[in-house]
Amino acid sequence: MRFPLRFLLPLFMLGLPHALPAGDGRQEHAISIHIEGTEQDGPGRVFSHMVLGQEKFFRLSPEITHTDFQAVLPFRSEEGDSYGAVFALRNRGKSRLSQITGSMQGSFLMVVVDGRPADYMIIDQQVEDGVFVIWRNLTDSHLEFFEKSLKLARLDIPEDGQ
Repeated sequence: MRFPLRFLLPLFMLGLPHALPAGDGRQEHAISIHIEGTEQDGPGRVFSHMVLGQEKFFRLSPEITHTDFQAVLPFRSEEGDSYGAVFALRNRGKSRLSQITGSMQGSFLMVVVDGRPADYMIIDQQVEDGVFVIWRNLTDSHLEFFEKSLKLARLDIPEDGQ
């Protein structure tokens, strides 16, 4: 059986990018924020993680990602073994944060850094200012990623704290 060249060419083209010496195309770091879901959402839509000794389920699809970050202010975590950061969100992220914190109070948010759950928080009030804090589990490499790859502005905090 012979295959016409027109059928082989697309297969060859699909394999070609893997042979090019331009790297693997993967991003250096990824940060995403996921809202709590339920086990009934199904295994293709949620992942489970232990939070405060209880199994919680979080939606696989993130609500906010690092592409929504506009500015950053890193700090040393309370434990001192990693960094945290305050992020100002772009309009889309700011709007999404306001929506989920307004409608999902009492639910948890999970921060996933480079594919691993890194931090969580409970939603206790609506956040309308577009400021989000990751309290721990960021590294020097993440801070470099924010500055050099994402080119995030440095978040300015007024001296009086307001």
